[in-house]
Amino acid sequence: MRNLAFLALAMWIATSVLLATETAGIKPTPRKPANSGAQASTGGADRVKKLEQQVAELQAQVRELIKMQGPQLPAQTQLPGPAPVAAPSQPQAASGGGALSDAEKAALEAEFSGAMGGAKGAGSVPAPVAAPSPAIAPPSTAAATAATNATKPSASIPTPAIVWNPAASTPAPAASGAGGGRLRLIDLSVSLLNDLTGSTASESELRRLNHGDHDPKNHGFTAPNEEFVMGGVVDQNFRGDLVIVPKINFKGDTEVEIEEAYLTALNLGHGLGVKAGTWFSDFGRLNNSHPHQWDFANQPVVYSRLLSKDNQKSPGAEINWLLPSDDYYKLYFTALSPVGGSMQSFRGGGANDLTGRDEENQIGGHAFGNFQDRGLRDLTYLTRLETSRDLSDEMTILMGGSFETGPNATGQDARTRIFGFDFYGKWKPLNNDHGWPFWSWQAEVLKRSYGAAASPLYTDPTITLPNETLNDWGFYAQVMHGFKRQWTAGLRLDYANGDGANALDPLRDRRWRVSPNITHYFSEFSKLRYQYDFDVAEHLGDKPEHTFTVQYEVNFGAHGAHKF
Repeated sequence: MRNLAFLALAMWIATSVLLATETAGIKPTPRKPANSGAQASTGGADRVKKLEQQVAELQAQVRELIKMQGPQLPAQTQLPGPAPVAAPSQPQAASGGGALSDAEKAALEAEFSGAMGGAKGAGSVPAPVAAPSPAIAPPSTAAATAATNATKPSASIPTPAIVWNPAASTPAPAASGAGGGRLRLIDLSVSLLNDLTGSTASESELRRLNHGDHDPKNHGFTAPNEEFVMGGVVDQNFRGDLVIVPKINFKGDTEVEIEEAYLTALNLGHGLGVKAGTWFSDFGRLNNSHPHQWDFANQPVVYSRLLSKDNQKSPGAEINWLLPSDDYYKLYFTALSPVGGSMQSFRGGGANDLTGRDEENQIGGHAFGNFQDRGLRDLTYLTRLETSRDLSDEMTILMGGSFETGPNATGQDARTRIFGFDFYGKWKPLNNDHGWPFWSWQAEVLKRSYGAAASPLYTDPTITLPNETLNDWGFYAQVMHGFKRQWTAGLRLDYANGDGANALDPLRDRRWRVSPNITHYFSEFSKLRYQYDFDVAEHLGDKPEHTFTVQYEVNFGAHGAHKF
C-alpha cells in the first residue's frame, strides 16, 4: 500500500518537474513579422499539447492505482492547482495501512483530478506554496513569464510546488514564553521483565542470597521489574524524564515506586551539564543502569551491600563537565539527600525497630536512629572522573574512579566514605554482523569505611555497641562474548567481605558467587536468558547453593540508545 502511494507521488513529481522544465525551456523569440510570430506560437502550442497528452497518460495510470487500493500520500504533501489542495485525511489501519472504502477512493480521485486538471483549465499561474527546506522549488518568475510570452497558449500551465518535509513531523522545542514551554513527549516505552527460578536454597535463604530489590526472590514465577519510561523536551532549556516501576514483591503484593524523576539542562555550552531531581547516581558503571540493561539476572553482591539493593538514588543535583581535551575526560560533582531506603550506607530508611527482625536498618549490629539534617554539611557528596581510550579501531576501554561521603544513621556526627574503581573494555571487529561477534570485559571494586557511633544493638537495645570503623569491600568481574548474531554468553564472579565478627551477618559475611549465563535476543526488543548461580555464603555455613533462573523480557515503545 505504502509503496503504491510513493509510486503515485513519484509519478506526480516527475510530471510536475517535466512540465516546469519544458515550459521554462521554451525561449522567447525576437519580434518578427506576423507570419513568423504565428509559426512560433503554433510550435509552442504543439509542444504544450504533447506535454498535456503525457500528463493525461500519467493521470490514467495513477487512477488505476487509486482504483486498486488508493494512495496514501504523505501528510506534508500539497498538490498544486487552481487552489492548494490538502492531502485527504483517511483512517489508518493498526498496521499503518489498509484499503480505502469506495467513497474514500472516489473522493480522493476527485481531489487528485481537480488538482491535475489545472494543467488544462484556463487561469493564471498560481503563486508558489511557501515550503520549509528541503522542497522542490518552482521555476523563477522571469522564466515562467518568458515562456508564457513566447508560446501564448490558450491554457496556462501551473507551476508545481511540492512540499514534503518528513523532518517537520517532529516539532522543534517550543520557545518558553510567559507561560513556559509545553511538554512534548518524545520517548514512551515499557519494559516487562519476569523470572522463573528454582533453587536448592529455601525461599528465606534465597532472599538473602539475592538481596537486590529486582532479583528473583521466590521459587517459581516472579515479576520483579515492570518499567514505564517517559521523557521529553520541555523547552529549549530543559528535558524531563520519569521512570515508574510497578512490581510484585516476594509476598505477592504490588508495589509502585518512582525510580527516577529529573530535569536535565540543555544548551549550556562549554561542555557543562546540570541535572536535578531523583535519579540513579553516577557512582561506578552499573549503578545508573536499569535491570533490563543488565547482562545478568541479578545485582552484583557488592552493590546490594555497599550501595543499595535498588541501586543508589536520592533527590539531589549534579553538575558535570566534559573537559576540553583531545581525549575523553568527564568530571561529575553531585549533592544528594542522605535519607531513604536507597541510601543504606548513609542515613538509610529510618530508625530500627530494635526487635531483632529489622535487618535492613542496621550495619554491623548498629541500629539506625533518626537524626536531624543540619544543612549542607549533612548532605551526601559524590564525585567521579571517567576517561576513555581507543586502543585500536576495534578496541575501546573506559575507566572511572568514584568517591562518596556523607553522614550515617548511627550518630549525629557519624560519617561514611565509599571508594570505587571501574573498568570496561570492548572489542568488536570492523567487519561485523549487526554488532556480532564481540567480546566485552567489565569489573568494579568497591570499599566502604563506615564510621559507626556508639549505638544500641539492633537485636537487644539494652546493649550498646562502641564507636568503631567497619570496613567492607568487594568486587565483581564479568566477561561477555557475542559468539553469534543474537546469541551472547557470559560469566561473572562476585566476592564480598567485611571485617569484624560478621560470620552470621548476611550483609557483611564472606560471599562468593559464580554465574554463567546465555542469552538469546529474538530482536532488539525481546530476549530470553538462562542463568545458573553457584553461591557460597558464610552465614549459611559455606554450604554451596545452586540456583537456576530463566528470565524473559520484552520492550516496546521508544527505544533509547544503549550505554557504551
